Amino acid sequence: MDLSAAMNPSAAPNVTTTAFVSPALNEAADKTIGSILIVFILVAIPGNVMALIYFWPRRCKTVHDMLYTTIIATDICTCASIFPVFLTFVDDRNANIFEEAGICASWTVVFGILMRYSMYVVVLISVTRTIAIVFPYHTIKAPIVVACCFLYLAWLIGKDLTFIILDLWEFNY
Repeated sequence: MDLSAAMNPSAAPNVTTTAFVSPALNEAADKTIGSILIVFILVAIPGNVMALIYFWPRRCKTVHDMLYTTIIATDICTCASIFPVFLTFVDDRNANIFEEAGICASWTVVFGILMRYSMYVVVLISVTRTIAIVFPYHTIKAPIVVACCFLYLAWLIGKDLTFIILDLWEFNY
């Protein structure tokens, strides 16, 4: 077997690619994705706001109500952060606010933190509910759960800021 072509990229045969998807199909897909996103935004934000109105007065009564309030607020922020993506899809993929590198990088960091924090709070809800079922007479201490939430959020922010600083200093990670 001759490995010279594999070892030398210039010796590899010239391969050309052609687009298999027509631009009209891409445009239809973009409009469909944009339409689905706006439906999600228009349903999720009012639904979460109504849930927030319900849970806000109860947030200090139990740990679970506090966690539900946290996940609702996180979901509202996540849904609101999808709006620029919707605009990009329905505007023929014009970058809009994503043309600015700083805004694009900030949006990526914020959206990533919101997604990971949302998953973490769901895990906390599951763990606290499991503890409540397995140990019905055990009281879950709210300050410990609040500390867990803030420590994880601080870790997420600190980790992303560290990577941003290293990237600005042109370190490879």
